Amino acid sequence: MVHQHDWSKFPYESKSEIEGADWYGRDQSHRIVYAHDGKLFRRVNSTDEVLIDLNDRQPNPLPAPAWAQQFPR
Repeated sequence: MVHQHDWSKFPYESKSEIEGADWYGRDQSHRIVYAHDGKLFRRVNSTDEVLIDLNDRQPNPLPAPAWAQQFPR
């Protein structure tokens, strides 16, 4: 089952809420979560906690599987 949310109930906030953030949003508990310099942070009570540091990871691109190589007509 897919759950639909009425996102209009959430106030819009500009990216400037987090200085220098590459991206930000809110988690299920409405805490601020943001990306900066290859790390994912969570802000709780004005304290930033590193959730994960992705800087040591390297992408490993793989070709698409055969079923996904052609767009259906």
